Amino acid sequence: MDFSSFNPRSSNTLNLAARYNDVENVKRLLKKTNPNCVDNRGWTCLHEAAAHQSYESLQLILAHPDCRPLAETFEGHTALYLAILKHYDTRTAKALLENVEDIANYASTEMVSPLHVASAQGSTEFVQLLLDYGAIIDVQDFDGDTPLHDAAFQMKHEVVAQLLHAGAQAELWNEALYTPLHLACFKGCMETVLALRPFINDVNICTGNGETPLMLATQNNALEVVKYLLDNKADPHIKNEDGDIALKVALMHGSADIFKILLPVTDRDKINKDIILLACKPHYFNMDIVLCLLESDLGPEFFNITEDFHVTLEKIGGIQPSYSKNAPLNSFLHISE
Repeated sequence: MDFSSFNPRSSNTLNLAARYNDVENVKRLLKKTNPNCVDNRGWTCLHEAAAHQSYESLQLILAHPDCRPLAETFEGHTALYLAILKHYDTRTAKALLENVEDIANYASTEMVSPLHVASAQGSTEFVQLLLDYGAIIDVQDFDGDTPLHDAAFQMKHEVVAQLLHAGAQAELWNEALYTPLHLACFKGCMETVLALRPFINDVNICTGNGETPLMLATQNNALEVVKYLLDNKADPHIKNEDGDIALKVALMHGSADIFKILLPVTDRDKINKDIILLACKPHYFNMDIVLCLLESDLGPEFFNITEDFHVTLEKIGGIQPSYSKNAPLNSFLHISE
């Protein structure tokens, strides 16, 4: 069931008056209407006032003796959550924080807190307000993400710096064992990486599937991030759970510029001998990468490799070719046809 879509028929006059900040009607209706009546989304008049920046109406509703200030919608959203989600000025949020104890730490059904929302939106003002009123800085949602994870993923580097200097832990893992640094490198946000680096002990920290920040930056062709990581002791020889090093990741994602940077810093003994075969495959082929390999100092013997390739072609004119081996040149000629 969709609890995010508003059905006007399910609402009431008090909720609508609060939505449009009709102060006189809010005063009148509060005398005879339960302020906790909900619409099809589970919204009360307090939710409406908070979500639509109806500051004066919100104050009247909060002062009502029957008001339930911690009431949640069917999605688990408090009035504060909605006030921050809509991203207006801080007056409404501050009124709720001042009048409702610990509302800063009430999360949604998916365990997303107001601080998660403010961090993902990049609102330094809201983030500071929440922290001032006791928001838990390293709170984790259903996926294990902290507000710092969300800020890093959304490339909100100012909030990243703000959270770090307020005491956020930079090396917390989420459920998939991603840290904020992994997300920053994958998104290719240099400012976020720079903000995180002083708080990171191990630049080679791995995710649940063995991927390093270097690999994730390579996947998204984040050239400047790759250069920075290599200058800061990133290890190009670490293998992920598939046995791939960063050089192979660059090849598989067609990141030719990054491949050219990684090849000279990768030990020859760590490079799989079938890399030229892979580079000549139709689904990975990139001429710049092939040329980079051929022009390197790996030497001709490195490319003297074949793979088993058993295929029998159609019989034509009494001749039926049969192949048992495939070499890089075969694949290259096939692409060039």
